[in-house]
Amino acid sequence: GEGDITFQAETRVSSDDQPEDIARKVQELEHEHFAPVVLNLLKQDTHGQ
Repeated sequence: GEGDITFQAETRVSSDDQPEDIARKVQELEHEHFAPVVLNLLKQDTHGQ
């Protein structure tokens, strides 16, 4: 089975975007949000939430 969604972000995709453009946009979101989301999950886990 699949786990719960712990975080979700959005980005704009235009009809002119190539696969490489979309990959870059997703990677930018990952770089922006990954560490803070993981830290938040660890804090929740440490506090028994």
